[in-house]
Amino acid sequence: MKNRSIIIAALLVIVSAVGYAQEFELTPLIGYQTGGHLQNRYSANPKDIDIDNSMSFGIAFDIGFAPEQMIEFLWLRQDTSVENTDRQTQDDVSLDYLQIGYLYHFQPFETVDPFVVFSIGTTRFDIADAGSTWRFSGTIGGGVKFNLSERVGIRLDGRFYGSYIGSHYNDNGWCDPWGCYGWSDSTSLLQFGATAGLIIKLGD
Repeated sequence: MKNRSIIIAALLVIVSAVGYAQEFELTPLIGYQTGGHLQNRYSANPKDIDIDNSMSFGIAFDIGFAPEQMIEFLWLRQDTSVENTDRQTQDDVSLDYLQIGYLYHFQPFETVDPFVVFSIGTTRFDIADAGSTWRFSGTIGGGVKFNLSERVGIRLDGRFYGSYIGSHYNDNGWCDPWGCYGWSDSTSLLQFGATAGLIIKLGD
């Protein structure tokens, strides 16, 4: 129900933004994402479980409603693994970030255009043999766009990603035969990612 509400809200924002849109940007992305830290809390002595750093990929769709401002819809995926150093095993894990945010350009009419961006949304965690779960998340970061022509550009950016986990976790979503995944010192997963992409500009 919560995820359905997020989707409905995002669709309403899209419809409203398109009505005022001046231009659109579609940007396939590829990058590199840091991992994070987990623990197996079902054992008598919790063991460290680390998410490995890995490549990421996704797509950004930006709707411009003023020369300096855009609404951004972002999907970013990281396919990686979690390593349990206690039992010397690795499990495949994927993270999907679905975000809606605000992007501000500092020099929209120049060839080199720095920007800042922040967003909120949800993250889907899918661990092999342990199921999946959705959590609230957000990002903040910035970068630079190189406007090569009226229709094509290059985008480089870096962001901090934070996913709120909470002090409790869903047994059905986080357990495997050796125990259940939980969070250690913090109730949030913090990551950093850097991406690059080719901007395809549409509209006016």
